[in-house]
Amino acid sequence: MDRTNELLWQRNKLVIIIFWIMALSGVVPALTNPSMWISNGVGLAVAVTLTILNVKKKGISCYSVDYYVF
Repeated sequence: MDRTNELLWQRNKLVIIIFWIMALSGVVPALTNPSMWISNGVGLAVAVTLTILNVKKKGISCYSVDYYVF
């Protein structure tokens, strides 16, 4: 893995950790307020999906990052 891909992978790990913190911090209020179950479920699904994709190193490529100048 070249340096650019390694940096992208490390950045993705940090983003996933932040997603997990946000998703898990919503569990306690969701237990007391059933109207939050759907939004918390979506947050957990996103965190799980991102974690699985990052473990498999899917979607990490220096070619997937496009820079557009307008």
